[in-house]
Amino acid sequence: MSFRVSDADRDRAVLFLREHCSAGRLDSDEFDERVAEALSARTDDDLRHAVRELPALPAPPRPDTSAATTSLILGLVGAGLFVCSIGFFSLLTLPISGTAWVMGRKAHRRGLGPQARAGMILGIVVTVLSVLWLGGCSTVLL
Repeated sequence: MSFRVSDADRDRAVLFLREHCSAGRLDSDEFDERVAEALSARTDDDLRHAVRELPALPAPPRPDTSAATTSLILGLVGAGLFVCSIGFFSLLTLPISGTAWVMGRKAHRRGLGPQARAGMILGIVVTVLSVLWLGGCSTVLL
């Protein structure tokens, strides 16, 4: 059973053909012929005929989100360590949370989503708390 196609379906088929032409799978005459066939297609069978014998295009690569995930994990570890030790391990939480802050900021600038933002915010909060705790301890000791 054939279904009627929309203008958007025809446009996608033309873009598909253009990609294959630029990859060298179609010469210009065959490209023109198939584009005309795609633009005049009324049903999905007609569109399939226009793109016959062409492989599917590979999916675009997924962005590497490991930096965002790492910053979130480091932020959680730093916050957990700070809270569980009531601040006594501030010297240990400071580099962990600082690393989470920097990695989260870089990942956030690359647009890697909410994990990056959460890691950055946790890193900022725990870094500030660690510095304040260490400042308070040094004031008491002096």
